[in-house]
Amino acid sequence: RLQHRFSDSLSVTSRLLYGDYDKLYANVFPAAPVTADPVTGRPRFGVEAYRDGTQRRNLLSQTDLVWQVDTGGIGHVLLAGFEYADQETGSQRINGAFATGDPASPLTSRAAVPLTDPVVTPPVAAWTVARSTEGRADALAFYVQDQVSLGERFDVVAGLRYDRFELEVDNLLNGDRFRRTDDLWSPRLGLVWKPVEPLSVYGSYSRSYLPQSGDQFASLDLTSAALRPERFDNYEVGLKWDIRPALSLTATLYRLDRTNSRAVDPSSGDVVLTGAQRSRGVEIGLAGAITERWQVSGGYTLQEAKIRRATTACDPAARDCEVPLVPRHQFALWSRYDLSSRIGFGVGLYHQSKSFASISNEVVLPGFTRVDAAAYFTISEGIQAQINIENLFGEKYFATAHNDNNITPGAPTRALATLRFGF
Repeated sequence: RLQHRFSDSLSVTSRLLYGDYDKLYANVFPAAPVTADPVTGRPRFGVEAYRDGTQRRNLLSQTDLVWQVDTGGIGHVLLAGFEYADQETGSQRINGAFATGDPASPLTSRAAVPLTDPVVTPPVAAWTVARSTEGRADALAFYVQDQVSLGERFDVVAGLRYDRFELEVDNLLNGDRFRRTDDLWSPRLGLVWKPVEPLSVYGSYSRSYLPQSGDQFASLDLTSAALRPERFDNYEVGLKWDIRPALSLTATLYRLDRTNSRAVDPSSGDVVLTGAQRSRGVEIGLAGAITERWQVSGGYTLQEAKIRRATTACDPAARDCEVPLVPRHQFALWSRYDLSSRIGFGVGLYHQSKSFASISNEVVLPGFTRVDAAAYFTISEGIQAQINIENLFGEKYFATAHNDNNITPGAPTRALATLRFGF
């Protein structure tokens, strides 16, 4: 990160990131409902297995130019910049097969296992490559924004961003190659009103996009190659109240409309179009310092997310269809207290209510509450150490889901140590 100030009113900041990542995970998951064993009568269900690997290299660059200037008594904070991103991704999915003990048909992709606690799955006897792709994503963006001060009470923020996104994916198994290029314009408009010194009230509108290859940019087919990107239109009104110089309260009322949206089909596991979704909610947050040694940050969200167009799994005209993995209530609170200039401790509480595992709305993920903790140490000037303990009391919960029968449990108690150097 490089920053240069040409003057008190003009500065430029440039950031450059290179990353090389290698990820591999394996999973054995339920792929059939619970039934009775025809011989013993005991409950059993079918499982399948896979391994998924991703190799990725990222090169990201962003440069911003900020100019503060007055024109005719009106203050401006002008922002202009550009971004460039180059991403190369290799992705593989390898499906597992189980031994049957039958010489005529020695392998099967699905094995029946007893419903026990804990569940014991058989070892995988063989692996078959089901997907192997190489992809490249290139993005170039230019943007401008002007924050206009109309006296002491009103600020107007207006901006426009242009993105050119190019994606190319090669299927290494059959030789298919897909390309897609999108030219995207994203406007932004906001108004800030300061009726009194510690209070600000604002309203805003913004638009953004996500290409239809998904957030990993690792898959593209004849269907998604021809689709327009997923579009997000966000409307917000809110306020910020500075209770004291170092402590602020925020409140936001928002609506997020998504079009050309996609989701995982709960039956097939394939990605399907869901057409349109709408999320509405209220967020309240508190952040800052209560005393010189005591810092807090917390928030509460009340939200509702609905599917607005019919899908293969849910028809909004017939019943309510909620967006999966969106709990109605979320609450988080983190508190840090410094015993001295060298030692500090923190504790946090996170709670969310139940949510649905997929667009079918037939499987519910129960709500849960998790407690985290941390300790902070200043070893010397420029050297800090930190220890985080997540899920301090070993709460058992479901963190997320891919569909109705591929549900991920939350991590058990774990610790993370970090050492930071500054110069």
